[in-house]
Amino acid sequence: MTDAPPAAAPRIEIVDALRGLAALSVAWFHITDGLEAPSLLKITGAYGWVGVDIFFVLSGFIIPYSMSRYPGGYALDRLPSFLARRIVRIELPYLASIALALGALWLAAQIPGSGWRAPDVWFGLIASHIFYLTPFTDYRWIQVIYWTLAFEFAFYILIGVFYPAVMRRGSKPLFAAVSVAICALVTALTPLSDAPDHTRRAVLFVMGLSVCRAHVCADEPRFTYLIIALAGLTMLSLGGALEAIVGAATSLLLMRLRTNARALANEGGALERLGAMSYSLYVTHFVIFSLCFAPLGGIVGNWPLNALAQCALTLALCLGCAYGFYVLIERPAQRLSKRIPSSRLTGFAPRVPSARRIAAD
Repeated sequence: MTDAPPAAAPRIEIVDALRGLAALSVAWFHITDGLEAPSLLKITGAYGWVGVDIFFVLSGFIIPYSMSRYPGGYALDRLPSFLARRIVRIELPYLASIALALGALWLAAQIPGSGWRAPDVWFGLIASHIFYLTPFTDYRWIQVIYWTLAFEFAFYILIGVFYPAVMRRGSKPLFAAVSVAICALVTALTPLSDAPDHTRRAVLFVMGLSVCRAHVCADEPRFTYLIIALAGLTMLSLGGALEAIVGAATSLLLMRLRTNARALANEGGALERLGAMSYSLYVTHFVIFSLCFAPLGGIVGNWPLNALAQCALTLALCLGCAYGFYVLIERPAQRLSKRIPSSRLTGFAPRVPSARRIAAD
C-alpha cells in the first residue's frame, strides 16, 4: 500500500539564504586559496571553509523538519521511502558530479602540455565513492569536498532510524541523553581520527536537531540553548573554536529569525536562487576551479588587479557551470524524488503524532 508524497514544507527563506552563502563561502575559500602570495584578497576567503559547518547545522534542522511533514507523522515504516527520496535527491547529482569530475580531468589530460594526468578509474575507486567508504580504503576522494557528503548520508540513516524516538514531544529527556552521549562519543573518537577536525563536526547535527525540536516539539528555548551550548563547548574543547561559534550562530539564526527571514532572502531574489542551486555549486566548483584557475591566471596576467580578476572570473565560471548542472541534473532529481510515495510497511512501528506546523510568514 502506498500513500501520497509528504506535503511540501513551507519554505523558510533563512535556510535558502544560509545555504547559498555557505556554498559561496566554500567556493571562494578554494578559489582564493589558489593564490600563491599572501594578500588581502586571499584573506577574504581564508575562513570560507566554515560554510561546511553551516551546512551541517542546516541538515540537522531541515531534514527532520521535512520528515515531520509526512502524512500522519514519520515512523520506521516510512524509512525505505525516506531513504529512497534522499538517494534520488542527493545521490544522483553526487554520482553525476563524479562523472563530471572524471570526464573533465580526462579531457584536460588530452591537452598537450596541460600537466594533467588522466585519472586511473578502477571499480574499487568508484565503489568506494558510491558507498562512502573512501576513508577506509587506499583511494582518495576524487574531490576533497566529498567527505562532507559521507557525513551527511550517515546522518540521513541515523535520523531515519531514530526520528520516532528522539523527535516526539515527550522525548525531551531521551533527546538530552542522546545529545550527551553523542558529544561524549565524539570527544573520545576525535583524538583517534585521521581527520580530527572532521570528526568533531558531528556535534553540529545535534545543534540543528535541537532547533528542529524547538519548532516541531515546542521545546522551550532554554532547553534548546542548553543543547546548543553543550555541543558548542564539546567542539571548543576539541580545538574547534571557530566551528563552535559558527554552528551556534547558525542555530540561533534559525531560532530567532525564522519568521523574519525575508530580511535576508526574498522570494525570487538572488540569495534564494543561489540557495536553490547551492548543492550544484558545492559538488562542481572544486573541479572547475582546479582546471580553470591557472589558465585564467595566464589570460589576466597583465591586467590591473589581475589576482582579483582571476578569482572573479573563476567564481563566475563556477557559478555558470553550477547553474547548468542544476538545470540539467539537480532539478530533475528533485522533481523525481518528490514523486516517490511515502510507502508504509504494515506492522512495523507506531507513528509519531503529527508535528506542529511552523509559521512561514
